[in-house]
Amino acid sequence: MTKRSANESIKGYSYQFDHTIVQILECNNPETEFVIEGIEDVDVLKGNLSTFVQCKYYEGTDYNHSKIKPAVISMLKHFRTLINGGNSSVQYKIYGHFKEGQEKLPNDFNLDFLKRSLLTYVKDGTTHKVYNQLGLTDIQLEQFNSSLDIDLYARTYDEQRAYIINNLLLHKIPSCMNREDSQLFFYPSAATVIQAIAIRKNIGNCPA
Repeated sequence: MTKRSANESIKGYSYQFDHTIVQILECNNPETEFVIEGIEDVDVLKGNLSTFVQCKYYEGTDYNHSKIKPAVISMLKHFRTLINGGNSSVQYKIYGHFKEGQEKLPNDFNLDFLKRSLLTYVKDGTTHKVYNQLGLTDIQLEQFNSSLDIDLYARTYDEQRAYIINNLLLHKIPSCMNREDSQLFFYPSAATVIQAIAIRKNIGNCPA
């Protein structure tokens, strides 16, 4: 049987949208704002604290640093734009699931590891040290590192979907009375809204 070439990409987007639903339903602060496909996959704006989340789903692939390096670099570039404004209330999170190999990433890595393994790459025979190109000091990099949270042990696709249907919707939506309601009505409705928002051209242009 021929394998679908776009299968993993489609599943990755679906996983991302499901995680957005999780973020919204787990939030207990009604003043929190969520931006889908903003700076990152989902931006959580809670008072003076902004959290930027990027999802990575590789159920058939072992972890290596190259899988998250572009995301970390992108986050560092965004962090650089905030420095002049003195904005320190920001967090970055990579939420990822991999087949195995997560132990390659130290639980509490230092600045040297960040620079060497996540902020340096080679292209066309030339080594690029992103932190130098951005003109960042070690103190600023330490600040970025302290704001970075990398979770490589995220739920599987099926576990996350089941968590939404069997737990969150049933407990968070008063009118969701049973699992059948959750699975056949409330989950499809939530997924449709998230996808509709994600494909809008303008961030603020949300469906009614």
